[in-house]
Amino acid sequence: MRYLVLDTEHGGKGGSLLDIYAATFDENGKLLRDIELSVRPPGGLYVVNPEAMEVNKINLLEHSKKAKPVETCRNEFSQFLKHSACVKATPYIWKGQTKFNYEYEKLCLVGHGVKEDAKLIRDVLGFEFGWDSYVQHTPQDTCVIAKFLKDCGRLPPWVGLSLEDLGNYFLISFGELHSAREDAILNFKVFQSLKKRIGVCDPIDVA
Repeated sequence: MRYLVLDTEHGGKGGSLLDIYAATFDENGKLLRDIELSVRPPGGLYVVNPEAMEVNKINLLEHSKKAKPVETCRNEFSQFLKHSACVKATPYIWKGQTKFNYEYEKLCLVGHGVKEDAKLIRDVLGFEFGWDSYVQHTPQDTCVIAKFLKDCGRLPPWVGLSLEDLGNYFLISFGELHSAREDAILNFKVFQSLKKRIGVCDPIDVA
């Protein structure tokens, strides 16, 4: 199993997609590869609201200098997903040249309210870049998992469900949030901690 952890920063509800950070990890929590993209909206016209920009603290002038067009981000993200999902490359000879047969395993998507991030990426970058070929349909949402554990009495009732609250509860050190990279990495650490908390449950009788 390989995990795809991602987060986005944007200009608020209905605003422009600004930043994407995505990383893949193995079951042991080892970072396999990551990608960080700043997206330039079509025509360079940013749609943002002041409240959102106050939270994410993105400087649009600096952002526009490093941002890439949607088409470039689509291609780079597509290649990232393809390489991340590849689990085996078998060489063979065809007409004197070395070719490869590739085997893929769909990535398990992890995040906090991650369906919204995934939808934003798909809507902005487009559906043609192969998301469904490389990513499982059902994500692991740390907010949903944490709420379930609270309902089961495996987390204290006073623990908040925000990413920051969960990070603090599990004593995870993290930097300033509301950057796509920091949020995504903290998400995976929280996910690992939640899995361990599930692991202390009594095993079920499957007979």
